[in-house]
Amino acid sequence: MRFALKLCAAAAVFLAAQSGPVQADPNHRILSQMVGSWFGEGQLEYTKIFTFPFKCEIQGQPGAVKAQVDLTGRCWYGPLWGRMAAALRYDKRTGSYRGIFRDATETFIIDLKGKRKGQTVKMDLQQGPQRAAMDVAFENANQLQLTIDLIDPATQGKRQVIDLTLNRLAERTAALDIKPQPKEYSQP
Repeated sequence: MRFALKLCAAAAVFLAAQSGPVQADPNHRILSQMVGSWFGEGQLEYTKIFTFPFKCEIQGQPGAVKAQVDLTGRCWYGPLWGRMAAALRYDKRTGSYRGIFRDATETFIIDLKGKRKGQTVKMDLQQGPQRAAMDVAFENANQLQLTIDLIDPATQGKRQVIDLTLNRLAERTAALDIKPQPKEYSQP
């Protein structure tokens, strides 16, 4: 169950990156779009017979370097919740996005990597031998749809486990070159 909630949080982090004003470089724009406050609701299919709703809130801030965004937030299902942090960077040399997701205890770490294809960003999530595929579809400037499929290591078959919608709560607080103060979150 904790793995599932942490996977939800990782998904929300990436979703937060995908909406906002247009800049000249579309790859830089995706990172800039992460800045701001986000809230989302979705469904997680833990097993075929156990599906539950969850919620996430994320705060995006410019990273320490120009082409990076840092995110903090939490996801919850009823009384169960978890904090998270992530960093996502665009690598102009490879034309791809790379990042890392960590839970509050830093015991759950997911490597993020992927590329943008049209209005969808396709990411590979990996933690040791566990893999998942994530698609983020741009619905409009303030809303995105995200799905995550777990990948069976033996067959490479996919099973959708997350369907999440994330909405911008307020206007962006900063561009990538301005560092805003972090927002404090209260426990649910």
